[in-house]
Amino acid sequence: MRLTLMTILVEMAMQTNSSQELRPLQIPALRAHKGNQIYYVTVLRLRDVVERVEVPQSQGSEGKNQQKTQEFRSNKIRDYLLLKSQKLCNTLVIKVCSGSPRWFELEIQDNNLFSSKDLLPHLNGMLGILYLHGSEKLLVADGKNIVIGMSKALEIDNSLESEEVSAIFVSHSA
Repeated sequence: MRLTLMTILVEMAMQTNSSQELRPLQIPALRAHKGNQIYYVTVLRLRDVVERVEVPQSQGSEGKNQQKTQEFRSNKIRDYLLLKSQKLCNTLVIKVCSGSPRWFELEIQDNNLFSSKDLLPHLNGMLGILYLHGSEKLLVADGKNIVIGMSKALEIDNSLESEEVSAIFVSHSA
């Protein structure tokens, strides 16, 4: 479905449910697939990661060793985020466990550089906005220590909340 940005924003505003705990979020994204799995390559603010993404907990006796390692690694990430002026974290992989994020394709129009007719066919539908309603259950699949480190860093210095990190959202259904 091709929409203008204004149409997307109007539709998003109409779908907002006032009873949701978290505010809706509009994320610039690239939509891709591998086999029948759809995923979205995005950029998120640290605040949005910390507010929305859950971290699975380790369990059992093996979990205690993992907790010590996790504590050490997350503290190193916290310190890195707080102390370094140039920051680069690995890309997070976030699993959408429940809820239904919406995809809004952006249309690329003719411009001074090229005609939209010259775009390769596989680029159709790739650029858009991923819309989270606020009710989705998001679980970090890769980057658990990074998310914990971000949370610790924001507790100390909330000015970091607008800094950005790359994330890949993996849909629970294709």
